Amino acid sequence: MSFRHDVFVSYAHVDDQAPAQVERGWVSMLVTELKRLLAEQLGRTDSFSMWMDHALSGSDRVTPKIMDELQSSSVLLVVMSPGYLASEWCSNERSGFLAAARARAQAGGHLFIVEKTEVDRSNWPAEFADVLGYRFWRPDPDSGVPRTLGYPCPDPRVDRDYYRVIDDLAREMAAELNRVRAAVGVDTPAPEISGDPIVSVFLATVTDDLHERREETKRYLEQQGIRVLPDRYYPLDPDQFREAMVADLAKCTAFAQLISPLSGLRGAGLEHGLPALQYEIALAHGSAVAQWRSPDLDVDEVVDEDQRRLLESAHVMAVPIEEFKEHVTELAKRTPEPEVDAGDDLVFVNHSADDDLLGNQVEALVLGLGRGCSLPLFKASPTERRQDLERNLSSSDKVILLYGQSPQSWVREQLLHWHKLRARQRSRGRQNLAVCECPPPKDEGLRMRLPDMKLIDCRGGVNEAGLRAFLEESPAQ
Repeated sequence: MSFRHDVFVSYAHVDDQAPAQVERGWVSMLVTELKRLLAEQLGRTDSFSMWMDHALSGSDRVTPKIMDELQSSSVLLVVMSPGYLASEWCSNERSGFLAAARARAQAGGHLFIVEKTEVDRSNWPAEFADVLGYRFWRPDPDSGVPRTLGYPCPDPRVDRDYYRVIDDLAREMAAELNRVRAAVGVDTPAPEISGDPIVSVFLATVTDDLHERREETKRYLEQQGIRVLPDRYYPLDPDQFREAMVADLAKCTAFAQLISPLSGLRGAGLEHGLPALQYEIALAHGSAVAQWRSPDLDVDEVVDEDQRRLLESAHVMAVPIEEFKEHVTELAKRTPEPEVDAGDDLVFVNHSADDDLLGNQVEALVLGLGRGCSLPLFKASPTERRQDLERNLSSSDKVILLYGQSPQSWVREQLLHWHKLRARQRSRGRQNLAVCECPPPKDEGLRMRLPDMKLIDCRGGVNEAGLRAFLEESPAQ
């Protein structure tokens, strides 16, 4: 099988009308720039064919010639807008392309969607339900009204967002064209393949105010040879969303999330917002987690209590975005630490920096009983702290977690992390865990119990008798 055209451009006539004193319409200029970038990606200007009907009459009938060109194209590029949705012409093109794509199975049939302006996804055609679009619009910083990037005429000196997005589109379209050509037996230049194994990162969906930050992070990770998921749009039904996300998390070595003061979409089962739901799913899956928030954000000023709790998660890094991107790259490419059996003489006393004095007191008690003791690092880099935490949890025979001045959410996250790590190390005997409830008084307990977890009352100070009894117990098997 071969194709007459690589790309067929489907658009509404109204979206390519040039305003006064502008020579060409927005869609025509987009296609011209896309052709230039595709030529760079594929190596030659004559290495692909893109078809666009510049003589659209605005009628609602697709001619046999256009339908023939459409069905002989391997990729459909849709310019999404209110005009596209209102056009019966565009609807007929869409139906014709998809019918041809189904007939030829995997050999061609990919959709790329350019979002010219904001269109509620609930109004998108059902066939586009799980397709990620390329957003060529941004909300105006003053009014919040969506503005089309590069309108009416893109300028490289000022329209940086426009050129970033179209570059992403060209790179991913070139990769799809190469895939299709390989599937139908057309020779293409072999890409350079690194000897390192391909790794993937789940980069969480963000609220609109962090869209550009996410795209920037996505580009950086891809430049490091890391595949970024999800690569499709998830249904908003919570159960279906969870099922789709878990399937993608299984392919990833890390979960990365950018968080702002906004909680995003709620309702329809999303009680705490989409960012919180994604974080909950990643924790339950046992993923290695990295979260980021702006170092300029004052969390105390965040009104939404649920979102403030998410921003205070133990995994959140309030650092420049470049440092976070490097951290995610290290996390994704990290080789798992070999399992270490430290015997029965090492105790890990886990606590936050706010409880360091109490941690030192417990350490003295542990050492006095002839046991080795390890405390968490506080002055290392985020990556080093996370790696050290996992080594201690893996290597220690007993773990003591101090619930003092740390937030309840932080302590619960530590317990979940411990539980998931131990579940992955079933070859070792079960490890004893104790949670010491320390001052100040708590409004409620942890509301969480794990196997072999002991609760030790230290509200009146270090409970030497309780700790001694715990340390002298034989490890659970």
